[in-house]
Amino acid sequence: VWSFDEVVVDRISLLVSQIMETTYEPVQSRNHSQQNVHVTEIHRRLLGMHEQCESTSQRRWVQLRTLQSNAELVCHDPLELLQHAARILRTIFGAAGVLVALRIAGDQLKIMVAEGDAIGQGWKVPLSHGLSGQVLQQKRLVQILDATRRQVGEPLLPAANALISVPVINRRVQGVITVGHSQPNRWNDEDAQTLMTFTRNLALQLEQLLILGKQVKPNYNSHSLPISSIPD
Repeated sequence: VWSFDEVVVDRISLLVSQIMETTYEPVQSRNHSQQNVHVTEIHRRLLGMHEQCESTSQRRWVQLRTLQSNAELVCHDPLELLQHAARILRTIFGAAGVLVALRIAGDQLKIMVAEGDAIGQGWKVPLSHGLSGQVLQQKRLVQILDATRRQVGEPLLPAANALISVPVINRRVQGVITVGHSQPNRWNDEDAQTLMTFTRNLALQLEQLLILGKQVKPNYNSHSLPISSIPD
């Protein structure tokens, strides 16, 4: 307990001794040096709490802005949709690199978008090649806080030490989005769930575009977007 008022300190000391059932020892004099130490510690803790609140508020803003930008997307071409989604994840969500891949025949992935630090746009890679293929096979989100401590990584995001990979699945396509950053522990569980929500919304938007495309005979080349049907 710390206070400038000696009477207050003395009174609190009495109450604490009664609650703890210990001997009451009156405060005889103020210890100025010890008081300064306590003041410094109080300031340090308050500053730490303030910085933590600011960091949390900033993270929540990024999460909400990411989902809002996704909801505002208006595209008429599936590939354009994927490109815009990757750009949102890099510029707003804060990923240094973004991979968007879709499954094609022969248990392969085609890299549709490689944004930022990601490489391999247009490449075809086996499902066994890296984290993205593993996530698509398992159909579940995988988050790696520090890839330097894990054997599993993503070769197409060579500089990434923090990774989140989420499957993109609907009735017409199977794919995966993987984001990376060179800084370990860049994202937490809330960020991973934000990316999961983002990806689910994207899967619905993509399915609607593909359905609409069949109805109106779209201008884009249908062969530019590989489609793997998912059984009902």
